[in-house]
Amino acid sequence: PEVIQAAFASGVDRFIVPCSHVHDFQALARLTVEYSGILPAFGVHPFYASEAELPIALDQLQHSLAAHPQALVGEIGLDFADKSLSLAQRQQQHAYFEAQLHIAQEHQRPVILHHRQSLDAMLKTVQAQSFDCGGFLHGYSGSIEQARPWLQLGFKLGLGSVLLKPNARKVFQLLLHLKHSDYVLETDAPYMVSSSMNQAYNEPKFVRAVAETLAEFYQCSWEEIATYSNENIASVLNPSR
Repeated sequence: PEVIQAAFASGVDRFIVPCSHVHDFQALARLTVEYSGILPAFGVHPFYASEAELPIALDQLQHSLAAHPQALVGEIGLDFADKSLSLAQRQQQHAYFEAQLHIAQEHQRPVILHHRQSLDAMLKTVQAQSFDCGGFLHGYSGSIEQARPWLQLGFKLGLGSVLLKPNARKVFQLLLHLKHSDYVLETDAPYMVSSSMNQAYNEPKFVRAVAETLAEFYQCSWEEIATYSNENIASVLNPSR
């Protein structure tokens, strides 16, 4: 409750909350009952692909999406940053990603995608499955060249707390090439902590600081940045098909 209230105080009153593990599904469902401003996303993060049987996870995903008609699918994706991953572990991540993407297409739901050193591999899968429901590339860390095909597919780039770090040169280079219709605001709370937060964990309230940082870069008000983000989120959640 304290985290929610702190977010309200900073002007953040709606939340897209993704799961990372099947164990999160019921807890998130309860949260949506307690707070009207929470939009859930159900999915298994690639970090936890080895901790649940795929058929069981997919069955729970199907049930959760049926029970929550507005829910997204996420956080799903591929993470190949760990060079010690075996071929079998990579294949397992692929199996989870492909299966969850298929369910998202079946239910016509946008997705929240996790990526680390896997953007090109994920793009191939999305294109091979003719996925057309769009979504969000969470914590986008690629180049503008890598971003363009995703933007053409209806995805938005998640810009978050990395902007609050003093060594975030790469993302500021990306900003030079983005249009205001390309991005959404996020935090990755409780992760992606920066020294400017003066606390050990991230919170949704820091979306305001992300908006203010972008506003300074683009020489406009943070309210304008917030409006762009809200419009871009709405365009993904309610596309004109």
